[in-house]
Amino acid sequence: MKRKLLVVSGLIICCIIMFLYWSTLKVQIQLPSEQWSRSFQVDSLTSNFSKLQSVSEENGYTLSLLDFRKLVVLSCDMDMICEENRRINRLNTYKNTWSNKTDSYYIRGDSLIQANSSSKETKIASNVSNFSMSDDVIVYWTENRDLTVQIVIYLQMLKISKWMTQLLLLK
Repeated sequence: MKRKLLVVSGLIICCIIMFLYWSTLKVQIQLPSEQWSRSFQVDSLTSNFSKLQSVSEENGYTLSLLDFRKLVVLSCDMDMICEENRRINRLNTYKNTWSNKTDSYYIRGDSLIQANSSSKETKIASNVSNFSMSDDVIVYWTENRDLTVQIVIYLQMLKISKWMTQLLLLK
């Protein structure tokens, strides 16, 4: 009789605990309102992006989406209507990338490269571990721990001087 009483009491306690657990679980998974959802579908590129970068431009934004294979640069207007600007393949996901409307900076192999929208690539430095970039300053560090700070205008002037040199050599 005593054993039967313990079994019945144990079953009642288990039923009460299960009921409390179930009622708490129902409250926890309930949505805050009928109009609220946890996800929504958008028309976008389908991929497994590991990094997202946004740069504010005059007429909108430039979005850089880096996945495990490529960098996709999108130009978006103020209404967030985006179109693909360019695509750069074979990049290291664990290194930084930076893009604006016309230029992209990334590391391929161990070289820091600047590419513009016309698909011209310029090697800035070798043996680069990683870099950081703002609108007009690039800071990169090499594998032997040398730190270099460059102003982007200098890089633009370097391209112009290379072009001028080639033009003078043609004469």
